Amino acid sequence: MKVARVIKVGLHRGNPRIWLQGKWLERCGWTRDRRFDVRVTDVGVLLLPAAHGHKKVSASTKAAIIDLNGSDLRTTFPTVPCQAVAFVNEQLIAIMAVGGDA
Repeated sequence: MKVARVIKVGLHRGNPRIWLQGKWLERCGWTRDRRFDVRVTDVGVLLLPAAHGHKKVSASTKAAIIDLNGSDLRTTFPTVPCQAVAFVNEQLIAIMAVGGDA
């Protein structure tokens, strides 16, 4: 399954924050405890599955959750809040800024 979603990049303790949550993540293969690595560039953020990745998908009782925040995200999102597009499939999640206020 492939999904594209417009998301809000918010602010948490002075740093950009990306919060992805929902059954739609699970339908794309991003289920609880799936490990992944994050690559931040000036044009986007990539989440790549990795057997021993530094991060993992969390979950509430209802749905999968991916919570990214930190000063390293300022490379891609220097001004927050803003909007971004998350392209999600089983092999990766690509998040790119689209400009404008959220």
